[in-house]
Parts: sequence; structure tokens; C-alpha cells
Amino acid sequence: ALGPVETLAGVAAVTTDTADHTTLSSETASVHYAWGSDFVQPAGHTLEFVQKVDGVLDSNAVAYNTSPGLRPTEFFGSVLANGTVIFANPAGVYFQDGSFVDVGNLIAGAGNLMNTPAPGADLGFTGLEGEVVNRGEIHAGSVSLLGARVANFGQIHVRDGSLMLLAGDEFGNSQGGNNNA
Repeated sequence: ALGPVETLAGVAAVTTDTADHTTLSSETASVHYAWGSDFVQPAGHTLEFVQKVDGVLDSNAVAYNTSPGLRPTEFFGSVLANGTVIFANPAGVYFQDGSFVDVGNLIAGAGNLMNTPAPGADLGFTGLEGEVVNRGEIHAGSVSLLGARVANFGQIHVRDGSLMLLAGDEFGNSQGGNNNA
């Protein structure tokens, strides 16, 4: 179990919560999960997002994950999802050695979300103060790592999109495709 999580927007539930597997299942195109603590995922643990819309797996679904930012979020295990997964933690996000990510798309930002997560809303981060570091293995359609400092010491496999490693104090992305760092 990774700790308490609350659904702030969308329809979702924790369907599995054991020492080695946590499954978050959603039924809407966009879900905002607010973690009650900055979690450290242990090695051997799988965090799985099952993202459905109208009962069907939907690769366009988005799972927003926000953390309080008292300490960095760290992944030592696996993160799996059929859609987009976004992690926001001002203290930082670390994909540690031995971690494995296989998701539709991945965005990790060491800051706060600029807007309330909503389908079709522009995505942005403010207060990028922490760092985002990958030492593991990431597989995704596209990957964006955003922070005051960003580094890749692991492997990133981008299937059909883009790879962005952006350092700055703010990032904005409009639906029109304009990225501003």
C-alpha cells in the first residue's frame, strides 16, 4: 500500500491495495488523485492505472496525481497504465534504479499543476523547484520530465511521440501544441 489517496475529480476507486500491488481504476476520461503523503514506492510493488471510459479501456484517459510536496515521490517498482499518467510533486519525482514504467504517456513535474485538471484543459506547472531524475526504464508514447533540474541516467523508450527533458521554473502547454518553458 502506498498510502492514502483521494479522488478529487472524476469517477475512480482503489480496486487493489496490497503490499505489492495498488490498482486505481477510473471510469472517466480525466481523474485527479490527491495523495495524502509523498509516497516512496518499494521495489517489487506495482502501481497500476486501469483507465476506462464507458466501461472500455481508453488510451486517451488521463490520471493526474498530485502530492503534498514535503519530500520527493520515489518509484522503485513498476508503474503501468493504458493512458496518460501525470505526477506532480514540488519536492521532486525520482524513478530510481530498478524502476519500470510502461504507460500510454508520462509527464512528471517537480512543481504544482497550473490549472485544475479537466479534459481538454491546458496543462501547466508552476513553482518547478525540485528535480526529476530517471535512473530506471521508461516506456511510453511520449515522455515529459519537467523540473528545476532534470536528468536521465536510465533508459527512455518513446514509442510514437516526443521526449522532453525541460528545466525551468514554469511550464505551460496549450492544447494547440505550444510549449513554453
